[in-house]
Order: sequence, then C-alpha cells, then structure tokens
Amino acid sequence: MNHTQKQLSLFVGALLVRLPFLQAGYGVEEDSWGHVLHAALLHETGVYEVSRLPGHPLYEGLLFVLWNVHSPLLYNLLSAIAAAFAVVIFYRIARLHLVTYPLWWSIVFGFVPTLFISSTYTIDYCIALLFSLLSYESALKNKPEASGVWLAIAAGFRITALGMLLPLGYLILKDVVAHQSFALRVRSAFKVFIISTSLAFVFYLPPFFQYGIHFFDFHKPPYPIWPEIIYKMTIGVWGLLGTLSLAFTAVFLWLKRKTLKNDVLNGVLILVVCTYGIAYFRMPEKAAFWIPVVPFIIIFIGRNLPKRLGIAVGSLLLISGWLFGINTTNALTGSAKSKWAKTMQIANEDIFIDPIYGAHLNDFSKRHIKAQACARIEKQLMNLNQPTLVIAGWWYAMLEVDKRDGLWANTNAELVYFASPKELMNWKAKGYNLRYLPEQAKINDIKYHTDYTVTNATLLPLP
Repeated sequence: MNHTQKQLSLFVGALLVRLPFLQAGYGVEEDSWGHVLHAALLHETGVYEVSRLPGHPLYEGLLFVLWNVHSPLLYNLLSAIAAAFAVVIFYRIARLHLVTYPLWWSIVFGFVPTLFISSTYTIDYCIALLFSLLSYESALKNKPEASGVWLAIAAGFRITALGMLLPLGYLILKDVVAHQSFALRVRSAFKVFIISTSLAFVFYLPPFFQYGIHFFDFHKPPYPIWPEIIYKMTIGVWGLLGTLSLAFTAVFLWLKRKTLKNDVLNGVLILVVCTYGIAYFRMPEKAAFWIPVVPFIIIFIGRNLPKRLGIAVGSLLLISGWLFGINTTNALTGSAKSKWAKTMQIANEDIFIDPIYGAHLNDFSKRHIKAQACARIEKQLMNLNQPTLVIAGWWYAMLEVDKRDGLWANTNAELVYFASPKELMNWKAKGYNLRYLPEQAKINDIKYHTDYTVTNATLLPLP
C-alpha cells in the first residue's frame, strides 16, 4: 500500500471497529449525558449555560446544532470519527519522527483502552486530541499559523488543550525542521501563542458573558484516595496487560538510557507528561485526563525499543483492552463479568478481575446496566402519585434527557441534581415529599456538610 492507502485503511478500520459500540446510550460518564442535556436546554431556552465549568463551547455548540436530529448513534459517531482521524494524524506524525513500523504503532495507539472507550460515547476528549495532534503536526512542518489555529480549536472543545503550548514552544524553539535563526524561531513560537490564545478567547466569549471571569473554574469533587489515583493513571489508561508491558518498557529504557535517541522528542514528551500530570494531580478524577499524553508515549517507545521487543510490547498494548478487565459488581453501575472472573473486596466495594472481559467490554456492559437501572428509576418516578422532590445526583442528566426523549413523564416528580438543606426545606414547605436515589443522600450531605438529607428524606426504592 502507498502512503495515502495506508491512511485511508487506518481511518476506515478505526471507525468500523468502533461502530458496534455506538448505540448503547450516550456513555457511562455523567458528563456525556450532561452535554446532551445542555444541548436540549439551550434548544429550549436559548440561554447559554455550560455543561460543566469552564465550558466546552465548540462541543456544546456542535451538539446544539445537531439537536433536532440527535441520537446516541449520531452524537457518539462524532467521537468515533474524530478518533479515526486522530489515528491517521498519529501515523503521519510517527513517520515524521522516523518511528519504526509507524502503521503498526498507529493501530496500537487506536486501541489504547482509555482512548478507545472515550471514542465510543458523547464526550469531547477525542475531538480535542485530534486538533491537538493537527497542531503538533503543523508545528513539525514549520506552519505556526496553522498550528495556532488548530490548537485554538482543540481548546474550544476542551480548554486543557492549551497545555500543549509549552511542548509546542519547545519544539519550535529547538527548530528540528526549518533550521531558522533564533529570532525567527521565537517569532514562530509567539505566533502560535498569540493565535491560539486569542482565538480560544473568542470561543470562550459565551461562557465569559454568561458567568464573567468566574467561568474559568472547574468541577471540584472530593479528592480521591491514592490507590484510586494510581489505578486511574495506569490500569485505567492502559489496561492491566498494557500497564505491565509499559512498566517493563520503562525499566528496559532506563537501563538502556545511554542508547536512546538524543533529540527534541524526549524533551517534548517530558513537557507533555509534566503539564498534564500537574493538571491531573490537581484533580485526579478520570483516566481520560491522560489521553493527551498517550500518543507521545507511544511514539517514544516506538522510536526507542528494539524492533522485536517493540512488536511484543505493542501486541500487549493492542490486546490489553480486550482481556483482564477490572470493575465493580455494583448492580446499578457495575459491569457484567464472565464465570471465570475473580471477585475481591477493596475499600468496602466488590471488585472483580475478568480474564476474558477487558476494559472495552466492561464499559459497554456498564452502559447497558446503567440504562436498565435508569429505566427502573423511571418506572418508579411514573408511579409517584403525590408531589415529590427527588435528589437524583449522577442520575439527573440521564433522567432529564430520557424525559425529553419521551421515555417517561410525571408532573408529580421534580428532579434536582443536589440541593442544600435550605432548598430542601423550601420544597418540603410547599408540600413535596423528599426522596433520593440510591447513594445520593450521602453524597448530598457531604456536599453541603450536613446530615439533613439522610434524616429528612427517604430512599426511592427500585423495583
């Protein structure tokens, strides 16, 4: 195959393998349903509100434009197409960096568990990654104007894409392609900075006008425990087999560090890891926060491992998402497991490891299980015959989206995400019964530093 045929094959293959995963609702993440609900509310009211601070204006706008024809397949397809294009851009970058077997490593990249899973539901990660890679490719080709524009678009989908400014600046100042004078290199780096930040500012005018400078904030849930933090950044990103293979790779490359290529890519990798590592540890909520780092780690090991060892490590990364999945057995939010799965209790929660169900199938089954649980909740909501306020928590966006899609309705049921004691008192004074969905009373009380919910509201039982 020639260069063009390889790119086309990568795109088609990456897209086709994702198609079976696209119709299981809008995803496991609360944020994915929040994006859909935001598009619905914007369509209904015409008033811009962020799905979550600091907002994702280009993504929110895209979903809004498509609202009249929305469906899980359509919205999820946006992520899948972006991921397929990202695999192609990765291939082109790998060639520019003289990676051995660039086609092979591009296939491996496309199956990294956190990237693959995020490319099958309604979320912005893969779209932001696509434009970040386009920005990096443009910088490699000495096109600072294009690099700045692509990075601004990436930031319009996810503001953390601007974290690439430091690695891009380093890349340009080291001048690995054009061999320009230092003054011209500084000028090119300055162009990327000015174009990307200025255009990104324009994209973020809607949340700025709505919230003022306070839009520049982020969601702050309780800080996770350290085992959870480490799990998310290792097995959560790469899968169990992938994590073990990368641990071996890290040891091997450290022992062989004197033979590593001494070039700018090492510096770029360090800066990318440091930038997104600092952002992750500030709020280590999701494994997907490491997605911007994934392509650079793959390129690094693809360039520096011996050929045969590279094939072995790549093979483990390739199958990691399909085997040895780890998840919870929670009946409402857990995953399906095979008869060969082994269950253990960690932090008062039943966790299983399954040799034949990997992260990809774990996530897919989890989406079905949550959808079934949501249907059970909706059945109970439709049976309410008295005015009732229900604290829905992480179920809120799913229930509100399903209501707008005509899956349930009851004028006696009022849903809130969470509510302060004062708000709950007001609802109670208006004659509403106070109920909460499973696990949400404890979360609501932690949020407001109270015990009002558990002492004044009752659980809405599921059939």
